Amino acid sequence: MILMSLWRTLKSICIYEIPIRYTYINKLSQLPFHHCAPLDGTLIAQALTDNLSIITKEQLFEEYGVTRI
Repeated sequence: MILMSLWRTLKSICIYEIPIRYTYINKLSQLPFHHCAPLDGTLIAQALTDNLSIITKEQLFEEYGVTRI
């Protein structure tokens, strides 16, 4: 019940889940290796593929050409 409430709240402010697609994995396999956090790499691949910005304090994302907010 709590998770459904959270999900509705997130959707109400236009925050949605982004499924992991083959195109993201393909992009991830082409990225240079700057660090070993697999989730970061997946987020970077999604951002680059879909032209998205990422809210993070991690400056390393900029080395991949990702716009940080």
